[in-house]
Amino acid sequence: MMGAGRRVWLSAAIIGLLLAGGGIAAQTVGPGPAPTFKASVSALPFTIVVKDKSGKPRHGLTATDFTLKIDSKERSFADLTEMPEKPGTYIMTFEPAKADRDGKNHPLEISVRGGGTMKRTLNLPKQSSGDGQ
Repeated sequence: MMGAGRRVWLSAAIIGLLLAGGGIAAQTVGPGPAPTFKASVSALPFTIVVKDKSGKPRHGLTATDFTLKIDSKERSFADLTEMPEKPGTYIMTFEPAKADRDGKNHPLEISVRGGGTMKRTLNLPKQSSGDGQ
């Protein structure tokens, strides 16, 4: 059987827990306006797999082995990295010009010295005038 002193202590502990729980609930932040983030495309990556005529990966290529053309005009690219876990697979990153961001199709070609050419179509959404790029 529980003594009177123990009942008072247990009741005080339960009330304390309820009050503490109420304090935590009062600190909970309710839903507010969703944060908004402005984003734009600053660099585009392309994955390029390069194989020789027998189908073996060509690894060890450098930026000078690649040519990038958009609208038949040679363009520079920001970075070229070979994926160490996949020999012959490269990630080429380039920064599109403002003229590329017009919502129209632009022929894109990536050529490899001593190899072939990958042809794709580049189509970036029209850039709004308010983002400063």
